[in-house]
Amino acid sequence: MGRILALDIGSRRVGVAVSDSQRRMASTLKTLERQDYQQMLHRIGKYIEEYGVDLLVVGIPLDSRDGSFTPKAMEIGAEARQLQERFAVPVIGVDERFSTSKSNDFLIGVADLSRKKRKKVVDTMAAQNILQGYLDDPAKGIELADVPLPAQ
Repeated sequence: MGRILALDIGSRRVGVAVSDSQRRMASTLKTLERQDYQQMLHRIGKYIEEYGVDLLVVGIPLDSRDGSFTPKAMEIGAEARQLQERFAVPVIGVDERFSTSKSNDFLIGVADLSRKKRKKVVDTMAAQNILQGYLDDPAKGIELADVPLPAQ
């Protein structure tokens, strides 16, 4: 059984986290910039290879009020399908509601980091929260087939 790589996909950055080999604990890796999309994909591929990843977990931003699929959730679901195809690794979605705000709250309250410093780590912490949530309860995973495609 390989490790799990988690992605918190944002419009500017992608936070990345990885599980330990027993799939019990999530650790942060790095924040990838989306401006060079091919470089970002290359880095994800390197992580998959380096860590022996056999499952990707992607945060799906469901509606905070009712848990429905938002337009952004549909976009992320479509991107997750592309990642699954490109890397030939299964991808599962995870409800990521509040993962970034929880990470920000922690970084402000406990670590007392400035906004500039928080920006550098908040996405990886969000990915870590997404992955740890999945590790703690895999039944909460969302099959990509259940995520509607965005309207054309």
